[in-house]
Amino acid sequence: MIFLEERSKKSVTQFCLTFFSAMSMVNHSCLPNARVIFDPQGNANLVAKKDIKSGENVTITYCTLLTNTLTRLQKLKKSKFFTCQCQLCHDPREKGTLMSALICPKCQGTLLPEAFFLQPLEWKCDKCPFITTDDKVQKLIDAVRNQVNAVCSNPRMMPSEKVQELESILKKRSGKVLSPTNQVMLDLKIELANSYDATKDFAHLQRRIDIIKERLDILEKLEGEDVDSRLKGFLLFRLHNLLVARITMLHKTKAMNEKNTKELGQELSKSLTDATRILYHDHGCPQQLMDTIAEVLQVNDNA
Repeated sequence: MIFLEERSKKSVTQFCLTFFSAMSMVNHSCLPNARVIFDPQGNANLVAKKDIKSGENVTITYCTLLTNTLTRLQKLKKSKFFTCQCQLCHDPREKGTLMSALICPKCQGTLLPEAFFLQPLEWKCDKCPFITTDDKVQKLIDAVRNQVNAVCSNPRMMPSEKVQELESILKKRSGKVLSPTNQVMLDLKIELANSYDATKDFAHLQRRIDIIKERLDILEKLEGEDVDSRLKGFLLFRLHNLLVARITMLHKTKAMNEKNTKELGQELSKSLTDATRILYHDHGCPQQLMDTIAEVLQVNDNA
Protein backbone atom coordinates (compact mmCIF):
# COMPACT_ATOMS: atom_id res chain seq x y z
CA MET A 1 0.00 0.00 0.00
CA ILE A 2 1.72 3.15 -1.25
CA PHE A 3 0.23 5.50 1.30
CA LEU A 4 1.92 3.57 4.13
CA GLU A 5 5.35 4.00 2.55
CA GLU A 6 4.97 7.79 2.73
CA ARG A 7 4.34 7.83 6.47
CA SER A 8 6.78 7.74 9.36
CA LYS A 9 7.33 4.51 11.23
CA LYS A 10 5.42 5.93 14.19
CA SER A 11 2.42 7.00 12.10
CA VAL A 12 2.35 3.62 10.36
CA THR A 13 2.24 1.90 13.75
CA GLN A 14 -0.56 4.21 14.91
CA PHE A 15 -2.50 3.60 11.70
CA CYS A 16 -2.19 -0.18 12.02
CA LEU A 17 -3.28 -0.12 15.66
CA THR A 18 -6.28 2.10 14.85
CA PHE A 19 -7.29 0.14 11.75
CA PHE A 20 -7.04 -3.33 13.25
CA SER A 21 -8.61 -2.23 16.56
CA ALA A 22 -11.62 -0.85 14.70
CA MET A 23 -12.00 -3.62 12.15
CA SER A 24 -11.51 -6.37 14.73
CA MET A 25 -14.80 -5.23 16.27
CA VAL A 26 -16.70 -6.17 13.10
CA ASN A 27 -18.05 -9.71 13.18
CA HIS A 28 -17.03 -12.31 10.60
CA SER A 29 -19.30 -14.18 8.21
CA CYS A 30 -18.34 -16.31 5.22
CA LEU A 31 -21.22 -14.49 3.48
CA PRO A 32 -20.70 -10.94 4.76
CA ASN A 33 -22.99 -7.98 4.15
CA ALA A 34 -20.17 -5.38 4.19
CA ARG A 35 -16.58 -4.92 3.00
CA VAL A 36 -13.60 -2.67 3.71
CA ILE A 37 -12.37 -0.22 1.07
CA PHE A 38 -9.59 2.38 1.14
CA ASP A 39 -9.90 6.00 0.00
CA PRO A 40 -7.06 7.97 -1.69
CA GLN A 41 -5.74 9.08 1.73
CA GLY A 42 -5.48 5.49 2.91
CA ASN A 43 -8.44 5.66 5.26
CA ALA A 44 -10.40 2.44 5.73
CA ASN A 45 -14.14 2.65 5.11
CA LEU A 46 -16.78 0.05 5.88
CA VAL A 47 -19.37 -0.11 3.08
CA ALA A 48 -22.45 -2.27 2.59
CA LYS A 49 -22.36 -4.99 -0.08
CA LYS A 50 -26.16 -5.28 -0.03
CA ASP A 51 -29.16 -3.87 1.81
CA ILE A 52 -28.76 -4.31 5.58
CA LYS A 53 -31.91 -4.41 7.68
CA SER A 54 -32.30 -2.42 10.88
CA GLY A 55 -30.88 -4.42 13.80
CA GLU A 56 -28.98 -6.82 11.54
CA ASN A 57 -25.34 -7.50 12.41
CA VAL A 58 -22.80 -5.85 10.10
CA THR A 59 -20.26 -8.47 9.03
CA ILE A 60 -17.10 -8.73 6.94
CA THR A 61 -15.18 -11.82 5.92
CA TYR A 62 -11.78 -12.82 7.27
CA CYS A 63 -11.22 -15.35 4.47
CA THR A 64 -11.45 -15.76 0.70
CA LEU A 65 -14.97 -16.34 -0.59
CA LEU A 66 -14.14 -18.89 -3.30
CA THR A 67 -12.79 -21.51 -0.90
CA ASN A 68 -14.66 -24.55 0.32
CA THR A 69 -16.02 -24.91 3.85
CA LEU A 70 -13.36 -27.26 5.23
CA THR A 71 -10.58 -24.95 4.06
CA ARG A 72 -12.28 -21.89 5.55
CA LEU A 73 -12.97 -23.61 8.87
CA GLN A 74 -9.37 -24.80 9.16
CA LYS A 75 -7.87 -21.41 8.29
CA LEU A 76 -10.16 -19.51 10.64
CA LYS A 77 -9.44 -21.95 13.47
CA LYS A 78 -5.68 -21.70 12.91
CA SER A 79 -5.39 -17.94 12.38
CA LYS A 80 -8.39 -16.46 14.26
CA PHE A 81 -8.92 -19.17 16.91
CA PHE A 82 -12.66 -19.65 16.44
CA THR A 83 -15.00 -22.03 14.64
CA CYS A 84 -17.31 -20.22 12.25
CA GLN A 85 -21.00 -21.00 12.70
CA CYS A 86 -22.40 -18.98 9.80
CA GLN A 87 -25.15 -20.18 7.46
CA LEU A 88 -22.71 -21.24 4.73
CA CYS A 89 -20.57 -23.33 7.08
CA HIS A 90 -23.69 -25.24 8.16
CA ASP A 91 -24.63 -26.08 4.56
CA PRO A 92 -22.73 -29.16 3.28
CA ARG A 93 -23.80 -28.39 -0.31
CA GLU A 94 -22.48 -24.84 0.03
CA LYS A 95 -25.58 -23.24 -1.53
CA GLY A 96 -25.44 -25.67 -4.43
CA THR A 97 -21.85 -24.89 -5.44
CA LEU A 98 -20.54 -28.31 -4.25
CA MET A 99 -17.05 -26.90 -3.71
CA SER A 100 -16.23 -29.72 -1.27
CA ALA A 101 -18.00 -32.53 -3.12
CA LEU A 102 -16.58 -35.74 -4.52
CA ILE A 103 -18.15 -38.15 -6.98
CA CYS A 104 -19.40 -41.47 -5.60
CA PRO A 105 -17.30 -44.35 -7.02
CA LYS A 106 -20.33 -46.66 -6.94
CA CYS A 107 -23.11 -44.68 -8.61
CA GLN A 108 -21.66 -41.28 -9.63
CA GLY A 109 -23.78 -39.52 -7.02
CA THR A 110 -22.55 -36.64 -4.85
CA LEU A 111 -20.36 -37.50 -1.88
CA LEU A 112 -20.53 -35.10 1.09
CA PRO A 113 -20.63 -35.21 4.90
CA GLU A 114 -23.94 -34.54 6.64
CA ALA A 115 -22.24 -31.62 8.42
CA PHE A 116 -18.67 -30.36 8.53
CA PHE A 117 -18.84 -30.03 12.33
CA LEU A 118 -19.48 -33.71 13.03
CA GLN A 119 -16.43 -35.67 14.15
CA PRO A 120 -15.28 -38.03 12.85
CA LEU A 121 -16.49 -36.92 9.41
CA GLU A 122 -18.28 -39.52 7.30
CA TRP A 123 -18.79 -38.84 3.62
CA LYS A 124 -22.09 -40.22 2.33
CA CYS A 125 -23.51 -40.55 -1.16
CA ASP A 126 -26.81 -38.77 -1.81
CA LYS A 127 -28.00 -41.55 -4.16
CA CYS A 128 -26.74 -44.87 -2.75
CA PRO A 129 -25.66 -46.35 0.65
CA PHE A 130 -21.93 -45.79 -0.02
CA ILE A 131 -20.02 -44.25 2.94
CA THR A 132 -16.31 -43.52 3.29
CA THR A 133 -14.03 -41.97 5.92
CA ASP A 134 -12.60 -38.48 6.00
CA ASP A 135 -9.04 -39.89 5.94
CA LYS A 136 -9.68 -41.60 2.60
CA VAL A 137 -11.31 -38.48 1.17
CA GLN A 138 -8.43 -36.23 2.22
CA LYS A 139 -5.85 -38.66 0.78
CA LEU A 140 -7.71 -38.62 -2.54
CA ILE A 141 -7.94 -34.81 -2.58
CA ASP A 142 -4.28 -34.48 -1.63
CA ALA A 143 -3.30 -36.88 -4.41
CA VAL A 144 -5.08 -34.75 -7.03
CA ARG A 145 -3.71 -31.52 -5.57
CA ASN A 146 -0.18 -32.95 -5.58
CA GLN A 147 -0.58 -33.91 -9.23
CA VAL A 148 -1.52 -30.33 -10.09
CA ASN A 149 1.29 -28.85 -7.99
CA ALA A 150 3.86 -31.16 -9.59
CA VAL A 151 2.93 -29.86 -13.03
CA CYS A 152 2.75 -26.20 -12.01
CA SER A 153 6.09 -26.25 -10.17
CA ASN A 154 8.06 -28.06 -12.89
CA PRO A 155 10.52 -25.47 -14.30
CA ARG A 156 11.51 -27.73 -17.19
CA MET A 157 8.00 -28.01 -18.57
CA MET A 158 7.12 -25.84 -21.56
CA PRO A 159 3.85 -23.85 -21.34
CA SER A 160 2.23 -26.03 -24.01
CA GLU A 161 3.23 -29.17 -22.10
CA LYS A 162 1.91 -27.68 -18.89
CA VAL A 163 -1.46 -27.00 -20.52
CA GLN A 164 -1.58 -30.52 -21.93
CA GLU A 165 -0.84 -32.12 -18.54
CA LEU A 166 -3.33 -29.96 -16.66
CA GLU A 167 -6.03 -30.65 -19.26
CA SER A 168 -5.33 -34.37 -18.83
CA ILE A 169 -5.77 -34.17 -15.04
CA LEU A 170 -8.98 -32.16 -15.48
CA LYS A 171 -10.39 -34.69 -17.95
CA LYS A 172 -9.60 -37.67 -15.69
CA ARG A 173 -10.72 -36.14 -12.40
CA SER A 174 -13.46 -33.57 -13.02
CA GLY A 175 -16.93 -35.12 -12.76
CA LYS A 176 -15.40 -38.57 -12.27
CA VAL A 177 -13.51 -38.28 -8.97
CA LEU A 178 -14.20 -34.71 -7.84
CA SER A 179 -17.15 -32.44 -8.48
CA PRO A 180 -16.40 -30.12 -11.46
CA THR A 181 -16.77 -27.24 -9.00
CA ASN A 182 -14.68 -28.80 -6.23
CA GLN A 183 -12.15 -26.22 -5.07
CA VAL A 184 -9.22 -28.32 -6.35
CA MET A 185 -10.79 -28.35 -9.83
CA LEU A 186 -11.48 -24.61 -9.67
CA ASP A 187 -7.87 -23.94 -8.69
CA LEU A 188 -6.68 -26.20 -11.52
CA LYS A 189 -8.79 -24.24 -14.02
CA ILE A 190 -7.24 -20.96 -12.86
CA GLU A 191 -3.78 -22.46 -13.43
CA LEU A 192 -4.96 -23.42 -16.90
CA ALA A 193 -6.35 -19.95 -17.57
CA ASN A 194 -3.01 -18.42 -16.62
CA SER A 195 -1.14 -20.90 -18.85
CA TYR A 196 -3.19 -20.54 -22.02
CA ASP A 197 -1.69 -18.52 -24.87
CA ALA A 198 -4.74 -16.33 -25.30
CA THR A 199 -2.93 -13.85 -27.57
CA LYS A 200 -2.68 -16.32 -30.46
CA ASP A 201 -5.17 -19.11 -29.83
CA PHE A 202 -8.87 -18.20 -30.02
CA ALA A 203 -9.91 -21.46 -28.33
CA HIS A 204 -7.59 -20.73 -25.40
CA LEU A 205 -8.97 -17.20 -25.11
CA GLN A 206 -12.55 -18.50 -25.06
CA ARG A 207 -11.56 -21.08 -22.44
CA ARG A 208 -10.19 -18.32 -20.20
CA ILE A 209 -13.45 -16.40 -20.60
CA ASP A 210 -15.47 -19.51 -19.69
CA ILE A 211 -13.36 -20.12 -16.57
CA ILE A 212 -13.88 -16.55 -15.31
CA LYS A 213 -17.61 -16.79 -16.03
CA GLU A 214 -17.80 -20.04 -14.05
CA ARG A 215 -16.20 -18.34 -11.04
CA LEU A 216 -18.66 -15.47 -11.33
CA ASP A 217 -21.57 -17.94 -11.46
CA ILE A 218 -20.32 -19.70 -8.32
CA LEU A 219 -19.82 -16.39 -6.52
CA GLU A 220 -23.37 -15.31 -7.40
CA LYS A 221 -24.75 -18.63 -6.14
CA LEU A 222 -22.96 -18.03 -2.85
CA GLU A 223 -23.68 -14.34 -2.36
CA GLY A 224 -26.62 -13.59 -4.63
CA GLU A 225 -26.74 -11.69 -7.92
CA ASP A 226 -27.18 -8.27 -6.31
CA VAL A 227 -24.24 -8.44 -3.89
CA ASP A 228 -21.27 -6.22 -4.80
CA SER A 229 -18.17 -7.94 -3.44
CA ARG A 230 -14.63 -6.83 -4.24
CA LEU A 231 -13.85 -10.25 -5.71
CA LYS A 232 -16.84 -9.91 -8.04
CA GLY A 233 -15.51 -6.55 -9.18
CA PHE A 234 -12.05 -8.00 -9.90
CA LEU A 235 -13.53 -10.93 -11.84
CA LEU A 236 -15.74 -8.61 -13.89
CA PHE A 237 -12.77 -6.42 -14.75
CA ARG A 238 -10.75 -9.47 -15.78
CA LEU A 239 -13.69 -10.61 -17.91
CA HIS A 240 -13.81 -7.16 -19.51
CA ASN A 241 -10.12 -7.36 -20.49
CA LEU A 242 -10.60 -10.83 -21.98
CA LEU A 243 -13.63 -9.65 -23.97
CA VAL A 244 -11.56 -6.76 -25.35
CA ALA A 245 -8.94 -9.30 -26.44
CA ARG A 246 -11.65 -11.43 -28.05
CA ILE A 247 -13.07 -8.51 -30.02
CA THR A 248 -9.56 -7.51 -31.14
CA MET A 249 -8.88 -11.05 -32.32
CA LEU A 250 -12.19 -11.22 -34.20
CA HIS A 251 -11.39 -7.93 -35.93
CA LYS A 252 -7.95 -9.17 -36.96
CA THR A 253 -9.42 -12.34 -38.46
CA LYS A 254 -12.31 -10.38 -40.00
CA ALA A 255 -14.77 -12.61 -38.15
CA MET A 256 -16.88 -9.81 -36.68
CA ASN A 257 -20.49 -9.68 -37.85
CA GLU A 258 -23.61 -7.80 -36.84
CA LYS A 259 -24.72 -10.45 -34.35
CA ASN A 260 -21.48 -10.95 -32.42
CA THR A 261 -20.74 -7.21 -32.54
CA LYS A 262 -23.99 -6.49 -30.71
CA GLU A 263 -23.67 -9.39 -28.24
CA LEU A 264 -20.02 -8.74 -27.38
CA GLY A 265 -20.62 -5.00 -27.17
CA GLN A 266 -23.41 -5.47 -24.63
CA GLU A 267 -21.35 -7.95 -22.59
CA LEU A 268 -18.30 -5.69 -22.71
CA SER A 269 -20.28 -2.67 -21.56
CA LYS A 270 -22.03 -4.54 -18.73
CA SER A 271 -18.84 -6.12 -17.34
CA LEU A 272 -17.03 -2.78 -17.17
CA THR A 273 -20.06 -0.86 -15.88
CA ASP A 274 -20.59 -3.38 -13.07
CA ALA A 275 -16.86 -3.49 -12.20
CA THR A 276 -16.81 0.31 -12.11
CA ARG A 277 -19.87 0.48 -9.85
CA ILE A 278 -18.30 -1.96 -7.40
CA LEU A 279 -14.71 -0.74 -7.37
CA TYR A 280 -14.44 2.94 -8.30
CA HIS A 281 -14.33 4.06 -4.64
CA ASP A 282 -11.77 1.38 -3.72
CA HIS A 283 -8.28 2.83 -4.07
CA GLY A 284 -6.68 -0.42 -2.97
CA CYS A 285 -7.35 -1.75 -6.48
CA PRO A 286 -4.63 -2.31 -9.14
CA GLN A 287 -3.59 0.87 -10.97
CA GLN A 288 -4.63 -0.50 -14.39
CA LEU A 289 -8.15 -0.96 -13.11
CA MET A 290 -8.25 2.49 -11.52
CA ASP A 291 -7.00 4.08 -14.76
CA THR A 292 -9.67 2.31 -16.81
CA ILE A 293 -12.40 3.31 -14.36
CA ALA A 294 -11.20 6.93 -14.49
CA GLU A 295 -11.44 6.85 -18.31
CA VAL A 296 -14.99 5.47 -18.13
CA LEU A 297 -16.07 8.13 -15.66
CA GLN A 298 -14.49 10.84 -17.83
CA VAL A 299 -16.39 9.61 -20.88
CA ASN A 300 -19.65 9.55 -18.89
CA ASP A 301 -19.04 13.10 -17.63
CA ASN A 302 -18.47 14.32 -21.18
CA ALA A 303 -21.48 12.52 -22.59
